Amino acid sequence: MKDWLEKVVGWGTYAIIFFTPILYFGVNFFSPYTTSKTFFFYGLTEIVFVLWLYLISVKPEYRLPKKIWICFTPLLVFLGWLTIAGISGVRPELSFWSSLMRGTGLITLYHGLALSLVVASLISTKGLSSYGRSLLTWFLNGSFVLALSVWLGNEGLNLSAEFLQKSKGGGLIGNSSLAATYLIFTLFLGLFTLFISGNSRKLRIWITIILLTTISSPLFLGFSARAAVLGIVIGLVFGVLSYLSLSKRNFVRYTSVAFLVLCALVSIFTWKSFVTEDTVLHQKFTESATGNRFVFWDIAKQGLAEKPILGWGPENYSVVYQKYFDPVIFENSNTAEVWNDRAHNIFLELGVAGGYSAIFFYLLFLVSLIIGTHKAFTNSQISRLQFSILISLIVAYILQNLFVFDSLSSLLALSILTAIIFGLNGGLESRSESRKLLPSSFRPYVILFLVIFVLTSLYIFTFLPYKKVTTISEVIGLSLNKRPDHYKDLLHISPVGDGWEIGKIAEDAYLLYSKNIVSIKKDSKLLAYSKVDLGKLLEYLEVVAEKRVYDYRLYLNMSRLYHIYADLAGGVEAKDLTKRALELGFYAKTLSPNDPQVNILLRQ
Repeated sequence: MKDWLEKVVGWGTYAIIFFTPILYFGVNFFSPYTTSKTFFFYGLTEIVFVLWLYLISVKPEYRLPKKIWICFTPLLVFLGWLTIAGISGVRPELSFWSSLMRGTGLITLYHGLALSLVVASLISTKGLSSYGRSLLTWFLNGSFVLALSVWLGNEGLNLSAEFLQKSKGGGLIGNSSLAATYLIFTLFLGLFTLFISGNSRKLRIWITIILLTTISSPLFLGFSARAAVLGIVIGLVFGVLSYLSLSKRNFVRYTSVAFLVLCALVSIFTWKSFVTEDTVLHQKFTESATGNRFVFWDIAKQGLAEKPILGWGPENYSVVYQKYFDPVIFENSNTAEVWNDRAHNIFLELGVAGGYSAIFFYLLFLVSLIIGTHKAFTNSQISRLQFSILISLIVAYILQNLFVFDSLSSLLALSILTAIIFGLNGGLESRSESRKLLPSSFRPYVILFLVIFVLTSLYIFTFLPYKKVTTISEVIGLSLNKRPDHYKDLLHISPVGDGWEIGKIAEDAYLLYSKNIVSIKKDSKLLAYSKVDLGKLLEYLEVVAEKRVYDYRLYLNMSRLYHIYADLAGGVEAKDLTKRALELGFYAKTLSPNDPQVNILLRQ
């Protein structure tokens, strides 16, 4: 039984890291590149975590030793602070659940932590050369499928498959920048795995094929993922210097450490020049890409200045973005990203999420990864070369996230990296520690508790959200004469999907009706259907809006829809509908005073 349980837990972790980045349930699924992955990751992680909890109750050697818990402490403090910030933030439900489009809220972070604990336990007990090799091989297998999907997409061979054409160059991840972040982990963890002692020739060849497929990706060769390429190059520089810093020759060691410090200082001064207007570096970036990033960062700084202690709560950058919206985003040097929910810089994102303390605790977590990597080397758990590879990865990841943001897939990869580094710090001496077995008389109660726990968590975090996603997909796909009766089906399922997504549904409805309003008026049957649809849609949106008082996009588009409804209804009813439209419009203006859209709306 115990051996069987060990194997199930191990294979469960393999399944999570292999399938999660490449799952895709079809173009008709709402936000398919994310939702296909998110709730699979939740569900399987919950099952594996509960099985692991039972495993450590009957096999003490799998329990995490104090050394590993000490390693995890900065991460636990960081997540604890973000939790406090989320509870006290402007939209707690969004902090915990995130949007369906992102899937990176606190609940995802908790699941990532759970997976890290399991993997660290298995690494500590079975070692890198056994379980660790298998885990990383499955990680690389999944990465290979992802890399192939990028090659087949619209930045590579440009196959006509719809899911590839809509993926924005990111293959099965759905975004080129997010796919590039994940492939950074693939490159460096692939190199790390290549140098695990005892690899077979067949495995070394396979890893080499994966690495060549990844490094030759259109994302890197075509420089569409410029931040990732920059991160890889600078990461390699720091990796080489880190390798030399471990030399036994004093001159080489001291010189390399001096160069590491110098590189760090140069990086800081370069970044300062980069973000300063009128500098050559700033202008070059604006010309080659867009100035959007600078606008996003300036807005984030304003939000951080307003709430420097606890911030606005994780996943709430969109509230700050709309409050401090800068119309300069419409200038030719930018792309008009009216709706944006990310600062595109991990440190500013965290500052908005949890204030300066969140940034500090995140830095502590990164430092703990570097220290943990060094300890793994000094304890002879990894080689000098593997140490430098992991340093390269950490640096590359940090630099990449100065320009983009995390996805579910990159958080998964970070969880695995964290588990490997911290797990290697447990050492095999943990097996000899004195640990008590759970009394056999207690085991039925423990099993009952764990079964209730996992069934409850699966219902709340997997089944209901999945039902919400499928219901949204079904409702918006219904014909005009059938849809009105089903808007109410979206209520009371799960909090997930009631924020950013509903605002977009409202906007899509507005765009559709405004484009076809003339033809609707000419067709009496279509007019009747449209009035019923708008009435029921607005009834649903009113219920959602009562709890989403900071959702500017929702209120703006509700106001627009009421104007269209008034136009279609006419007569006495139009007066009341127009009044409600103005009420919503003026409230929307309080949420985003500088957005020209709401000013144009109120002048109509």
